[in-house]
Amino acid sequence: MTTGDVGSLRGEHRLTGLVPVIPTPMNEDESLDELGIERLIEFVLRYSFSGVWALASAGEDPHLPLDVIDDATRLFVRHLDGRLPLIVKTSLPGTRQTIERTKRMSDLGIDAAAIHFDQKDLGESHVRRHFDLVIESSPVPIFIYHNPHRGARQSLNQLLDLLSHPQVAGMKAGGSDLGELQRLCLWADPDVSVMTAGGGQILAGLAMGAAGHTAIPLLAFPERAFAILEHLRAGRLSDARREQRIILDFLQQMPKLGNREVNGEVKAVLETRGVLKRYVSAPFIAATDEQVARFRNLCEQMQLFAPSLEGIGQ
Repeated sequence: MTTGDVGSLRGEHRLTGLVPVIPTPMNEDESLDELGIERLIEFVLRYSFSGVWALASAGEDPHLPLDVIDDATRLFVRHLDGRLPLIVKTSLPGTRQTIERTKRMSDLGIDAAAIHFDQKDLGESHVRRHFDLVIESSPVPIFIYHNPHRGARQSLNQLLDLLSHPQVAGMKAGGSDLGELQRLCLWADPDVSVMTAGGGQILAGLAMGAAGHTAIPLLAFPERAFAILEHLRAGRLSDARREQRIILDFLQQMPKLGNREVNGEVKAVLETRGVLKRYVSAPFIAATDEQVARFRNLCEQMQLFAPSLEGIGQ
């Protein structure tokens, strides 16, 4: 696949399976942890992920200066080296801002742009105008991120219409309205990827027919997430349910950092795995030594990394 090839993520090349939202590795002074980025990509590549979703809200994009985002993008592109498609959030409040940022990120080598419309006070016609202009001007395929809890709500018909555009590769369907998510999964253009979100809904999304699932918690328990996927593909529903229960138990029992995103929690788990450091950008708060120790103990007690599942997803 050629980086930036329009339409390359549709049809037979559409994304399926599991796509992690990756955190942005940082040092304690909030500078980029370049070695951490390299280790993170090496970790991601151990598993059969289908792509990488970077520099979204869980990647702390809203907190980072534009030059830091650019530098992180270059490093992600360099270390992935075309082995997985890289999706980077390029949306900003303004349409012109979004178009210019999408073109700049395309020049840096991303494979697709993730676009989210977060102005809740504007109507559906405003949302449609924004997406139409961004889609038509983008040099790379577009992934729509729709989550009515975080941005403007769009009707099912408008979302399905946008997904039929040849420049749109798919969407991340967030939120908790499983009825709407199911209709998106069933009625969307078969050439695109409708991906559900949230570590607690891996089984629900895949079972209702989503092309795949994308979330930052996937990196905290890739062995368990891939076990769900493999069990479902083999028709072992009870086994898939057991794995999802383990994930839900972990999410409920883990220390909570209150950052809105669970990037700090995922970074704490990845620190216990020797992948990256726990540090996050202000105003987010990183895990304390005591909390990291609690994460480590919980992962060990629950056998979250599941030696018995070694090889699944790899």
